[in-house]
Amino acid sequence: MFYAADGASDLARRALLPEVDPALLVTDRARERLARVLTQRGNVDAGNTVGAVARDARGNVAAATSTGGITGKRRGRIGDSPVIGAGTHAENGRGAASMTGPGEAILRLTLAFRATWAMGQGHPPELAARESLGELFDRLGGVGGIIVVDGAGRLGLSRSTEMMPWAARWEGSTRAGS
Repeated sequence: MFYAADGASDLARRALLPEVDPALLVTDRARERLARVLTQRGNVDAGNTVGAVARDARGNVAAATSTGGITGKRRGRIGDSPVIGAGTHAENGRGAASMTGPGEAILRLTLAFRATWAMGQGHPPELAARESLGELFDRLGGVGGIIVVDGAGRLGLSRSTEMMPWAARWEGSTRAGS
C-alpha cells in the first residue's frame, strides 16, 4: 500500500506521528538543483540511484534500490524504486534484480520481475539483464541499467546508458567497473 501527498499526511496524523517542518527535510544542495531545473523551463533532473543485489551462503537472495528521485517531479509522484517487481525484485530460487532508469517505463513493464523470472527459467544472469533492457528500449524507447544475481550467486549486469558505476564482492574478491 502506498500513501503520498495529502493521503500520507492524513495517515501520519491519525497515527499520532509528530509533524516536522518540511523545510528541515530539504538541503541547500537540493534547493540549488531545483532552482537550476526551474530556470530550464520545467525540465526535470534525474537523481542518482543505488542498487544492490545479494545472495547468502544458504541461497537466499535480496535486492534493494534507493534513488535520489527526480528534481522537479510532480507532487506526490511515486517512482519505480519502491515498487516490488518494478525497480526492485527478489525471489529465492530465481534471483534478485535492481534497476535504474525512467521510472514510469520500468513500472509499466515490471522489469525487475521480468529479469528474475527469466533467471528462474534458466537464463544466465547476463542474458536476463540484457533482455530486460532490450524490452525497455524496444517497447518504450527507454534506457537504463540493471544488476542481477541468480540463485547460484552468479552476477549479471547490463546498461544502455553511457555509464553505470558498479562493484561486486564475494568470498574476499572484489570487482568494479563503469
